[in-house]
Amino acid sequence: VTTPLLTSFCLVRLLRLRKLNIVWGKIEERLASPGLHQVASLLRVLLTMVSICHWNACVWWIMGKPDSMFVRLFSEELEQSWKDMPHWTTLERPAMPGGEPWRWADRNIYDAYVFCCYWTLGVMRTMPAEVQPANTVERLYVMMFMFLAFSLFAITLAQI
Repeated sequence: VTTPLLTSFCLVRLLRLRKLNIVWGKIEERLASPGLHQVASLLRVLLTMVSICHWNACVWWIMGKPDSMFVRLFSEELEQSWKDMPHWTTLERPAMPGGEPWRWADRNIYDAYVFCCYWTLGVMRTMPAEVQPANTVERLYVMMFMFLAFSLFAITLAQI
């Protein structure tokens, strides 16, 4: 059972991630070889990208679910309005040859997670083709994430 208090506690635990940056800096300081230092720097960038991909995939899935855990934090009126909106997970997708139409909301969580990671990588390279945002909130989120992705790309290039 998820409660708003439990959700808030989990979000506070995320703040511990900032300590990871300090630990990683200490590891890089101890590396004597310039080659190992370069490998560590590359790993740091890759881990950052994987983390961003994971977290955005989770947020994108939550935004697409009309009954996600964050909806419980809304007022009753806003909650009903959110549930009545079209969402990318609830739109019917065309059937494959010989198959039936389907929705992402009906797929298993593994397929959904892999797809959300794939979709996130597509947005990060500015080419999300398979799924389009279905409402204004989703569009605003995608625009903000694209801006973040552009910024991270620029920062990454500047560090090379």
